[in-house]
Amino acid sequence: MPEIPEMERYRKQLDQLITGERIRSLHVQRESWLNTDLHSLTNGLVGRQILYIERKGTDLILHLDDGRRLVLHVGTGSRMEAVSTLQAVAQGASGHIEPDEEQQLDVSHAQFAITTDHAQMYIHGARSCQIMWLTAKQVEEMHLEMGPDPLSRYLTAERFAQRFAKRRTTLKSALTNPNIIAGIGSQLADDIAFAAGLLPTVRTEKLESEHWNRVFYAMLDVLHIEIEQDGLVNTQTQQHQPETGETTGITIHGKTGEPCPKCGTAIEVTMIQRRPANFCPHCQIDPAADGSEQE
Repeated sequence: MPEIPEMERYRKQLDQLITGERIRSLHVQRESWLNTDLHSLTNGLVGRQILYIERKGTDLILHLDDGRRLVLHVGTGSRMEAVSTLQAVAQGASGHIEPDEEQQLDVSHAQFAITTDHAQMYIHGARSCQIMWLTAKQVEEMHLEMGPDPLSRYLTAERFAQRFAKRRTTLKSALTNPNIIAGIGSQLADDIAFAAGLLPTVRTEKLESEHWNRVFYAMLDVLHIEIEQDGLVNTQTQQHQPETGETTGITIHGKTGEPCPKCGTAIEVTMIQRRPANFCPHCQIDPAADGSEQE
């Protein structure tokens, strides 16, 4: 499924394009993805103003002017696009379209689409997706069991370490547990462990506070670098790019056998709970096993 950097880039794009606008129409290809019937959703959303857009883990939450929320939880294979219909008019007018004439793009291919006053957003290619029209209380209850967002301003290094207290598992399994930290997937977990210089197989109960500090700041560094990459969000002037992380110099996920970007040693792979975990045998260590850290 999409990871935090992709969703944060998309949130920023949507914030620029549809915040403050009113929803004019919906397109839903699979009604089974809704938490209500299409008629109720359409009646509840059309005419509503989008106040702002929040991200919690990999969920996007559109806050509406009636106090309700539209939560988008997209799954594997999802591709999201956002375009300004004003830009579409400007680029295709050739002097023959009046400035106030609306031009909407064809969204019939989309699995889900929202058209606002001057923009359109849509999702396609998703194997699964949840589109939930909820009250503020329902959203709060839905996220009760979820850990904090890794980019939350309230998450400090100390609070981060406390989230892992009394956990007895591997570092990668802990990082990808949404009950501990929201929104970190397999790729990010590998890259965070690599940036922290720790093996993804290291046992959490063996790590000291200094190691958790390294993991915390490595997580922030990896996320900020990934978010700044041009990538998975398409606009009229920004085309689709490779999967998140492929343009950075710090990623090792999925690169078994390739040289480590730091030392040149071949990247290796191991299995953790039936999922592959990539690591550099030279740059990453298990402090408890090694007794001392490599330079």
